[in-house]
Amino acid sequence: MFAATLLLSLLEKLTALKTFAAVKAGISMIPSRGYTLHSFNHDVNHNLVRARIARDLHDNIGSTLGSISYYSEMARHLPEEKKSQRNMLLKKIEEASHDLIEEMSDMVWAINPVNDSLEKLTTRMRNYGTDFLSTCNIDYSFETKIISDIPQLSIEQRKNIFLIYKEAIYNASKYSACSRLTASIIQSTNNLIIEVRDNGKGFDINQPAPYNGNGIINMKYRAKEIGAEFYIFSEKGKGTQVCVLIPVEPEKCNPQNKNQDLMIDT
Repeated sequence: MFAATLLLSLLEKLTALKTFAAVKAGISMIPSRGYTLHSFNHDVNHNLVRARIARDLHDNIGSTLGSISYYSEMARHLPEEKKSQRNMLLKKIEEASHDLIEEMSDMVWAINPVNDSLEKLTTRMRNYGTDFLSTCNIDYSFETKIISDIPQLSIEQRKNIFLIYKEAIYNASKYSACSRLTASIIQSTNNLIIEVRDNGKGFDINQPAPYNGNGIINMKYRAKEIGAEFYIFSEKGKGTQVCVLIPVEPEKCNPQNKNQDLMIDT
């Protein structure tokens, strides 16, 4: 427990330092000639989102370390003859550790400004699908059809799109008994359409999901967080389709916000 407490303390300090550095960096840009209030607000919002993601990650790390510590204590006190129970606890520790490493990787990727582009998002999605499904005996294809430049996606949009995509692929690979899965990112006039479709056994969408109901709830919630529409279509014997529509229409100039584009000179 001491090691876990020490690690949490270090993470808390690191989060505070990163947040302070982000705010300081934002403030230091104010004097730059040609820097607008709109740009400044954009950067501050990005820093606040990154700080919130860091806080969420910190909380999840604490929760997972607590679970690992609890399972470890239980395994340590089990008598030798209860080997199967000990192995089950060790399996839980392994799974919790793996999930934590994956979550940290996803969050670090999301807050890294180097990845603030649709191209980086599609590359990560394609690579994840290829790697994850390579051992599942499922044919996988990934299609992109972007017809024009779109506004830069926010940190939260990229994070949530990727997590919805991961959840959809996981559900299909584990529960659908499919042999083929196709994923796509297609741009329409006003939306970016993310689709994951499988040829599995499907289910009756009017009945409670026969598998991982929390996963579907989480996908809906993540879509709502970024102002996107979430749809799931399925029919017994005809596979399942998960579809997310993210609005990407460029914002029109609002005369009431005209002051936001005033130049800041010093």
